[in-house]
Order: sequence, then C-alpha cells, then structure tokens
Amino acid sequence: MRNRKAMNSQSTAVSIAGTPKISEAWDAFEVFYQIWNKRRIHRVQEYKALLLDRGNHVISAVSLGSKLNDMKDLGSLIFFAKKEKAQKVIIAQNRPEQPLVPGSEEIKLAKQFKIYGDKLGMPIVDQILINSSGCYSFAENGLHPSVRSNRIYNNV
Repeated sequence: MRNRKAMNSQSTAVSIAGTPKISEAWDAFEVFYQIWNKRRIHRVQEYKALLLDRGNHVISAVSLGSKLNDMKDLGSLIFFAKKEKAQKVIIAQNRPEQPLVPGSEEIKLAKQFKIYGDKLGMPIVDQILINSSGCYSFAENGLHPSVRSNRIYNNV
C-alpha cells in the first residue's frame, strides 16, 4: 500500500503491507503493532487509526499524534476517512507503563467518539488500548454504546 498524504500538521498516514482483513480486535492489534514505533510504544502515548472498507480490509493506517481529545480532532480523522472512501474506523491508543484497563475519562471519550462518528456517517467501531503484551477492546468488553460485540468485526 502506498503512503498517503497527511491529514493535518500533526496527523500522517503510514504504510502497511497488503490489505489485511480485520475479523477481531486481535487482528487490529497485530496491524497496529506492526506500524507502531517500537522504541516509542513504551514511552510516549500516541493514537493511531485503521480505516476499513465494507469488508473490513484495511485501506489505510493513520498516525494521529499524541492527542485525540476533542471532536475537532475526530472531525479531521472522519474527513480524511471519507476522502479515502473508508466505511468504518478503529482507533488505538498505546498505554506506556499503564495497565490495559480504560479509565473513566477514556470510556467517556470513546462513547462521545462513537456517537459523533455515527452522526457524521463514519462508524467508530472500536477503540483499542495496546502495549507490547496485548490489547483491550472497548467493543469486545461492552464499553462501546449501541454496538453488539459479536457484530463489530462482521461487516457492520
């Protein structure tokens, strides 16, 4: 897959090999881990997103930088996803030196992102916390509103 243009001054698209299919959160984790800078994953909190087509194949992976904390940031991501003809988005946040358990602010923000994405016609189907040992899926753990976890990765 070729490199894509940057979304804005802080966000850049990154290359991934092929067009992997995402069938569960672990598949998304493997793609995210492949593109994450291994020297930074343990030290610096960052956000990335996978843009998926209708069949859950990765169209593009986007590095969002160290902050994704408001609707303006999410709006830029959704604008870029629509430009890339994506059908849905998965967001990941690494957890340097922290357990893979979301805090109350992260849960609140994930719910806001889900609602805002739905309003703009770009479903945020999951938010995943990752570190070098694994991942935590908001959707698979019932923390994503109005989504049945058994359908998230099955062509919602």
